[in-house]
Amino acid sequence: MMKKYLVLLVLIFAFLFNMSPALAVTSSTVATQQSAVNQLKQEIEQLDAQSTDLEKKINDLNKNINQTAQDLLKAQQEEQKQKEQGEARLRATYMYGSEGYLSYLFSARDTSEFISYYDVAKDIIEADNKSSAELKKNREQIQQLQQKLTQQRDSLVQTKKLAEQNIAQKQQTLNANQDVLIQLQNELDNQNLTEATDVGTVSVPQEQQNSVIVQSSTPTVL
Repeated sequence: MMKKYLVLLVLIFAFLFNMSPALAVTSSTVATQQSAVNQLKQEIEQLDAQSTDLEKKINDLNKNINQTAQDLLKAQQEEQKQKEQGEARLRATYMYGSEGYLSYLFSARDTSEFISYYDVAKDIIEADNKSSAELKKNREQIQQLQQKLTQQRDSLVQTKKLAEQNIAQKQQTLNANQDVLIQLQNELDNQNLTEATDVGTVSVPQEQQNSVIVQSSTPTVL
């Protein structure tokens, strides 16, 4: 009788073990975790590509900024040169000292000569002013372009910084998820191995099972 009950208990235990997956790791659980890992890898790859593209744009903007800096310096030099040439041109044309336009005008001997000097000086001044205005406008445009490029560059640098921070955060999350995936896969493998071992251990020969059934169906003789 005791042997019969032990065999039945083993069979019941095996049945309950196979039918009760509570807290057990399933292949579906591992697949879900693998999907999360793959998704994180894809997001990191996209962020890496974005960061690389931003780096290229930043380098291009730095080149443009350096070029505009050279253009600005050249414009400033041309503006200063034009101013100096305007002064020199009046002095060279009329061979009159270095005291400027007023001295030139008041060197006139009479009203007629003063008016003549005034017209000449006016033309020279207007031409110089026009040239100065054009050079100033060119310089200001270069300065504005330089400021615009610098702002664009600084904005991209900030965007790249945020992207890199996002990459670092996602990489940490990825590492944690990969650790969980490895743990789940190991648990599933061990679980499958245990189940296979348990099935072999609790396997009862058919003859013994038939004997148990016969014995249990045989009326007990009092």
